[in-house]
Amino acid sequence: MPISLLTCDLQAFLTLQNILCFKSICMKSYKEKSIIITKTNLKEFPMLKSVLSLTLSCLAISTTFAANIDYSKCTSDNPQACEDIKKQCEATDDQNCFIEYAKKVCVFDETECNDLKLGFRTGAAHIEIDGNAFVDVVISTLENPNTITSIPLLYDDLMGALKEKYSETFTDQDKAHILKYWQESCALKDGDGCFNLGLTYFHGYYVEKDLEKAKKLIEKSCDLKTADACDLLAYVYQDGISTDVDFAKATTYYQKACDLGESRSCYDLSYFYEKGYGVAQDYAKSNELSLKSCDLEYGAGCFNLAVNYANAKGTEQDYNKANEYFAKACELREGNGCGALGSNYFLGLGFEKDLEKANFYYQKACDLKDGLACTLLANNYAHGYGVKQNSTQAKNLVQRACQLGYDKACKMNEE
Repeated sequence: MPISLLTCDLQAFLTLQNILCFKSICMKSYKEKSIIITKTNLKEFPMLKSVLSLTLSCLAISTTFAANIDYSKCTSDNPQACEDIKKQCEATDDQNCFIEYAKKVCVFDETECNDLKLGFRTGAAHIEIDGNAFVDVVISTLENPNTITSIPLLYDDLMGALKEKYSETFTDQDKAHILKYWQESCALKDGDGCFNLGLTYFHGYYVEKDLEKAKKLIEKSCDLKTADACDLLAYVYQDGISTDVDFAKATTYYQKACDLGESRSCYDLSYFYEKGYGVAQDYAKSNELSLKSCDLEYGAGCFNLAVNYANAKGTEQDYNKANEYFAKACELREGNGCGALGSNYFLGLGFEKDLEKANFYYQKACDLKDGLACTLLANNYAHGYGVKQNSTQAKNLVQRACQLGYDKACKMNEE
């Protein structure tokens, strides 16, 4: 028996969907322009008839829905028209409607634009995940002369979308877009744009590899206070990539990157001061930089500082302080920090000796791929230190340590 159609009431349609949770049924029908109705459906779910009737009725106008909306009314001077269009898009879940609406509103409303872009990338708020729509909207916004939203941010958005491309392969057009917008972004003195453009020449992505050109662009990016660019320049001078090794210049760029909040650069600079590369050896300065790196949540910096407290390098020996920073390194998933905690519990350094806690931290370190910790835990299983003796488990741990590249464990396997 055919179902009589109700008048298309978009708000009622949306409300019924939400109440009855039939969105997957109704909207599938709506989008695929077809529907299957059985007597069983109607008997089992009496209210389904109303929902399906509304679906079919709204379906009749859906094919021309987006085309019939006057998007030109949506302007910064007429926010109500924009809101009305948005509601219509939401009520019908019309993807083309959202795309056209986004192209208009992204020019003057950065907050709403960001929400729409998020929708295209995550499928939030009625919008289907659509990488191509996302790219289309961002390019349209960039090319609109009236755009007031953040141009560098839009470049970043575009690059993110093109880089992901939702597991698809880059096309030549994608590559052209990437280069074009990085060039324009760099010309607008956006540090990230210069850095990304520099990387394309550094690695030979989409262009012929040109280290000199890359270096100039990355230097410009560093001058524009892009920490990653300063860090990369330090690495270039440290390893002598297309230039002479120059520890003094490497130190200068590590310092710039560290001052800009790049945690790894602070750690690398601390190593330079510890070893005296390009600067006078200074353990106190090394510890100061390790502390900054640690405060910036870089686990290796915490570990290095802890080791220096334990070994009295640049400071008085203090196992309590050492364990404090070993613990933070461990929290930041630095395996050797967990392993060091295990050893200090095992030996009673700064802690009351506790073999069970030692094994707990050895296991945590082993899980974080610390081969030495796996071997120490194996030894405890072999001898029953703080754990029930288990030779099989000990053997398995030695094998894991060997697999992780710990040579001493491999030699133990051979014996």
